[in-house]
Amino acid sequence: MNWTKYQCANFGLEHPIGWQVQFSPGPMTMVSSPAGDACAVIEAFPLGPGDTPAVILEKLRFPSARLYGEARPEMAVPGPAHSVSMFLNYRTRAGLAGRARLSCVQSGGLVSVFTSAALADRFAAYEPILVRILMSFRPAAMTGPVAAEPQPPQQPPGAGAMPYAQFTDPEQGSFTLEVPAGWKVRGGLKHPAMGDRRAWVEAQSPQGAYILNGDPDFPQYLCHFPANPEGVQIAVTGGTPLLNLAPSADRVADFYLKNILKNRLGAFEAQPRRPRPDFVAYMRAENTRQGLALDKHAQLLAVETLFQVNREGVRRVGSLITTAAFCGQYSLGMFAFWAGNVYLYIAPPELASQAEAVRWHMIQSYRDTPRMQQIVQRDEAMITQAGNAANAAQWNWFAGQQAAHQAQVAAGDAIMNNYWRQQQANDALLRGWEQNQAVNDQLSQARSDQILDRQRLADDAMGHSYEAPAGSNFYWLDQQTGQIVGTDTKDPPDLARNYTPLRRL
Repeated sequence: MNWTKYQCANFGLEHPIGWQVQFSPGPMTMVSSPAGDACAVIEAFPLGPGDTPAVILEKLRFPSARLYGEARPEMAVPGPAHSVSMFLNYRTRAGLAGRARLSCVQSGGLVSVFTSAALADRFAAYEPILVRILMSFRPAAMTGPVAAEPQPPQQPPGAGAMPYAQFTDPEQGSFTLEVPAGWKVRGGLKHPAMGDRRAWVEAQSPQGAYILNGDPDFPQYLCHFPANPEGVQIAVTGGTPLLNLAPSADRVADFYLKNILKNRLGAFEAQPRRPRPDFVAYMRAENTRQGLALDKHAQLLAVETLFQVNREGVRRVGSLITTAAFCGQYSLGMFAFWAGNVYLYIAPPELASQAEAVRWHMIQSYRDTPRMQQIVQRDEAMITQAGNAANAAQWNWFAGQQAAHQAQVAAGDAIMNNYWRQQQANDALLRGWEQNQAVNDQLSQARSDQILDRQRLADDAMGHSYEAPAGSNFYWLDQQTGQIVGTDTKDPPDLARNYTPLRRL
């Protein structure tokens, strides 16, 4: 997509070529897609009596609210430095479902609202473009009350206002990040098995805001074998057990909330989950920074689950962002390996914006050190070595199985050969017995015929058999009367009649 710059006396911004920029008094600036199915809106106005950023969004007290028919605001989420963000579902004038993300920032007595809006089924695809437009907005010497330069949702204003200090993995020096100065901090690299590396840091303020980036109890490298149940450990290459989950930020959230966070916090009230395309954009940018090319099938996913927890009458709010990075393909169509992570804050409501800013700063400042690369290389070498050993053992086992199979086949062949030889001998005996029986039958029949003075006869043409008194050399069947006549010569008894010769048996 090609972009261009727009500049006027009041402001400047960037937008894709073909998009339309509209400026109206108020002031309000709208940048619309060519098809009119998405827009970015920047507006500013004085803060009214009793208004706060949350009230302004939830009560729809901003000029562009008229654009959103049948508006259904979701819960406003506190952000850093007097800011609040919220999702909004609405209907367009054509009756189509729309979705918008709004951020409201207060600076003194002025308020700025930044909105990304699109048709609901296209919102996820459009939001990175809309966020980039909002990020590029630069006010000039406006006569209207634009208070401050807008900040995109994924870069909360005031995130860098707090003093920070560098934290280094204390045991192995595998990574660094920045944490608030004066906060209680601990963390490091948990490395329970080859290929299972869990970088984590938790920070807690004296006032009770708690941040956890990564979790030592949740793996950051996972697998998915669809034929196995999810949520169980599966031993993979080199014997490393990995958690079996489908590649999904939602699956990470489901597992973490049910199996880890619930055990730590007890009962909590979770709000509807929402996607975080801004976090996905950050993940993509991090891959680019590290020189990692993403395949066209690759999937980067991020969702946020907001929740509230009450302990001993004290209410706290929390946010859990879960991520998933997956190459998008299953090896042999049977299994896949992927990466996931969790980023958590829990804080009193009045410190939620501070916690969000600190969490984001810690995420952005994270850097692996050369020591981490050494650990990764060592893991890969040990996994390869273990895999080769397992492969050799498998081949040895296979060779032993082949030898045992061949011995079994040879023994079976010997048994079968002996069986068939015995069967052949039995068959020969049976055939000899049958032949003897046939001879005996013939002799018995001959003796019976001799005693009874009887001659057995056969009509080969018709397939019939007959009996007649013995004593003649030739026998004939009278076809008219059915009488059997015997002669001493082979001439018929009467040439005028129709006689059929019969064969003596």
